[in-house]
Parts: sequence; C-alpha cells; structure tokens
Amino acid sequence: GLQHGFDSQSSHKQAEESDRFPESEEVVTGETGLSPEELAELVQRVRVALKRHNDDEASVSFVDIVGIQRTQSWVVAKLTKRLLASKTFGEIVKEAEYLQIELARLGVFSKVDVMIKHAVDEDAPPTALDVIARVKERRLVTGGTGVTVGNNEGTADMKVYVNNLLGVADQLSFRTAKSSQGTSSFDLGFTLPLAGLVDQTFWMGAFQVAQDFPASSHKLLVRGVAAEVQTWSALGRHQLRYELSWRAMGGVSEHASFEVRQQAGHSLKSSLKHTFLIEEQQAGPRKHGYSLKMENEVAGHQLGGSVNFLRNNIEGTLCAPLGPCDISFSARAGLLLPAPWQPAKPTPFTPPSSPASNIIDRFFLGGALDVRGFLHRGIGPRAAGDSLGGDAYWACGAHLYMPLPFHALRQRVGDSLRTHVFANAGSLQPLAGDVGARVRDRVQATLQGLAGNVSASVGAGLTLHAGSFSVELNYCVPLRWGQTDLRSAGMQFGIGFQFL
Repeated sequence: GLQHGFDSQSSHKQAEESDRFPESEEVVTGETGLSPEELAELVQRVRVALKRHNDDEASVSFVDIVGIQRTQSWVVAKLTKRLLASKTFGEIVKEAEYLQIELARLGVFSKVDVMIKHAVDEDAPPTALDVIARVKERRLVTGGTGVTVGNNEGTADMKVYVNNLLGVADQLSFRTAKSSQGTSSFDLGFTLPLAGLVDQTFWMGAFQVAQDFPASSHKLLVRGVAAEVQTWSALGRHQLRYELSWRAMGGVSEHASFEVRQQAGHSLKSSLKHTFLIEEQQAGPRKHGYSLKMENEVAGHQLGGSVNFLRNNIEGTLCAPLGPCDISFSARAGLLLPAPWQPAKPTPFTPPSSPASNIIDRFFLGGALDVRGFLHRGIGPRAAGDSLGGDAYWACGAHLYMPLPFHALRQRVGDSLRTHVFANAGSLQPLAGDVGARVRDRVQATLQGLAGNVSASVGAGLTLHAGSFSVELNYCVPLRWGQTDLRSAGMQFGIGFQFL
C-alpha cells in the first residue's frame, strides 16, 4: 500500500556525519560544468518539463527532515501535512516550496534546502515521490552589536539570543541600547510560537527605558513587565498586550513650567492594548500600496494601576505610481479620554486629584518626521517654553516623489535617492470643557478646536531610502501656525523609520 510518513529520527545520525550540505548553487554550477548559456538553456528546459507534467497524478510517499538536532519533531511535522495531501505533481512542487518557506520562517534553521525524488520504497506506486528537506540549525547562542539610525538619533545596541532552547522554535532574547539623544534601554524577553504556528506567537518579558525630553523639561524612567499575543486574521495582524509599568518622571529642569513640575513623580500604569495592522506595501524605495494601523489602549485602577485613560490612535498611508513619479498620502489621528471609572481605594501610586491627563500619555506633534517646518514637539499647548502635548490631534501629508533630474546620477542611485514636494498640516489640542461636563460635549468642543487651529507647511527637498530607514533634507515654508507654535522655516534635516 501507499506509505505516508514523516521521519526525523534518522536526521540526528545524518547530521552528525555531515554538518554541511551543498547549496543549490553549488549543485548546479559546481558539478555540472556548464557554461552560463548552457545553464540557462537547461533551466528553461526544466521549466517546460515542470509545466508539461504539472497536472500529472502523483503522491508523496515519504517526507524526511535531515539535520534536526534540538528541534522537536512535531514542530516540523505540522508543516508537512499539506505536502502529504498533494495529489498532483504540480501540487507537490508548490507544497515543497511552501515547506521550505515555512521551515525558514521558524527562525531556527540557518539553511533550508528541499529536494524531490522518486520514492525509495519498492512497494510504492510508480507515481510516488519522496521529499527530502535538508536543514542546518542555528547555534544555540547568537548575537551581535550594531549601530542603527532613526528618529533623528543614532543608537548603538547589543543583542544576545538563546535559540530553540526547548526545541519548539522558542527564543530567549536580551537587548541593551544607548542612543545619541540620551535614551537608554534594555529588555529581556521570551518568545514562543503557539501550537508550533509561526503566525501565532506569545511573548513575555521585562524592560527598562530611560528617556530625556528637553522640549518638555523632564526625564522619564519606565520599568515594567509585559505579555503579548500576536496572531493573524483574514483582515490583518492582531496584537493584544498587557503591560504593568512603574513610571518615574523626574530630572525636571530648573526652568521648567509649573504644569510640568506639577506632574513630576511616580505613577503605575496597568493597561491592555490591542493593535490591528493591515499592510499591503511593496518593499523598497517605491512603497506602492497601503497600510492601516489602529491602536486602542485602556488603563485603570480596576487593572491595578494609578492612571485611568482610554487612548485611541489610527494611522494610514496610500502610495500609488504616477508615471515615473509616485504620489503618497498619509494621515494620523488620536484621542486620549479620561476613563469613566474612579479608583476603588487609594494606592501608594495614586496621584493627587487632577483634571488633566498625564503628560507621559499625551500626544505630541511637530518636527521633521511629521509636520515639517516646525520644531520637534513644536505644535500645540505650551507653558514657559515647555511643550505640554495634547489629548487630541490629527495630521496629514501629501507627497509627490520624482526621479532625479540628472540622468547619470539617476542611473547610479536608482530610486533610492529622489526629489519630492510636500504639504503637511495638523492640529494638537487639550481636551476642552470642564471636568464635570459630559465626555460627549467635551469631545465635540475639542473637535471644533482641532478644526479651527490648524498648523500647515509646504516644501521640497531630497529623500534617501536606506534600507529600513529614510533620510530627508527639505526646505520648509510654514503657511499657518498658532500663537504657541515654534516654526522652523528653511532647511530641515530628518532621519527616521516612519515619516508623515
């Protein structure tokens, strides 16, 4: 009869005999002795043969994963179910490619190579095939150091990973970083795929972040623990996160405003946060497509903290080709509301009764990464020179990206370096109305303030796409601003991972 099986036991012996297997390029180019033209002809003939036999009846007799050492067999066995159910040669080829991709996505193998051959079992039918996947596991401990650039600062970091310690594609990670702007951080985390599925993961860890906010005349130290689950639905990616963090706002400047001094001290945040992300954008400088990100966070005494709020934020982008150019639109908006509940009893971290939200939780606007033509945190309420942030904001931008006008330079840098013209606008406001008023009335009054107090700018410049981050050098012209806004007319430099 037809044998369907999965074998990882022999993998240990074979891995001990040979820790290295040849790459596919070595098999093709190193052993054939063909010239590039002959090799191209051979590849074309193989493609034609595959297409001709695509619908031929076939089955998988045996799947063997060679090279497994620490990984539990059931983790990789789950990935072979679709392959074993294949009924045609075309399906087997497709599912073998899927197996190779999913094995690589587990993150525990440094090399993955899949081969299809005639079944070895003499009792198998003539149409039966064996699929052999050769893998090489990553070292137990990996890591490294590096320098990253983003959000107008450079960061040096060190990372250490303990890979696949339990054999279920798990990872223990430690990271510490220090930035040029004074931010320092470290985190220790443990990641575990749920039921062996790469798209469903559980993470738990502890972290510490120390930041300096000179625009608001204070420093912030956050220490906490968190746990989160990530999964996918038909619409996009979901993340549910619980965080318990102790926040110490200190380092207040001697010239700080009374509004900043009033909020200095300790607070305890216990919150639940749901993030939903849809991203259909191509990689590279020309990010054609769209993305949508929604965040909803609730914090309160019922969860064990000392701060109460409902915080919502939404961001969206759309980029489409326009001949040799690209046109892009982006928008962001957020709202911070007081939670409708009151503390059941005081806690050591319960602050004095105050109608205002905590400056740590507010939104800020202005700078080279969002509304250009204004200083960092340069839009919205201020007191004695300090940016106080706001409880509601919106911002939008429109860009036209164009190729460089010089053909020789364009040939050398491609689409990585382009010119662009832009228009940005936004508004940031505190929650209007009295504390005792209905939240609905306060929101309506706040929306009126957002519509009537708009800051805007236009400009042009160069944008450089450098892998995961971008660099902009722009000439900005503020068109409209509020009494407390700090403008930055003229040249403005920005570097970061995400621009408006």
